[in-house]
Amino acid sequence: QDWRYNAWCNPPHHLSEEFVRKANEEWIKWNINIIMIIPANSMCTNYAEECIEGKAEYHPINRKWCKFLHKGKEMEHSRNGYFVVLWRKK
Repeated sequence: QDWRYNAWCNPPHHLSEEFVRKANEEWIKWNINIIMIIPANSMCTNYAEECIEGKAEYHPINRKWCKFLHKGKEMEHSRNGYFVVLWRKK
């Protein structure tokens, strides 16, 4: 499915590669803004080098600040580090 409009993504960890590749393709195709949160270890991959480096901004999130909801309840801070990735409209 095309992403013709600005998008926000918090993909499941096991689908990080697919979502990063899709975001990069849609950014190239539609020139849209996309913001995504991905696990920090995703930044050390071939797909990050191909789809993020030199194309998108990325910023680390302090893991103590990153909290998620589980079944409507706020969880303790995350065990993982995360990055926010931004593909900006040209």
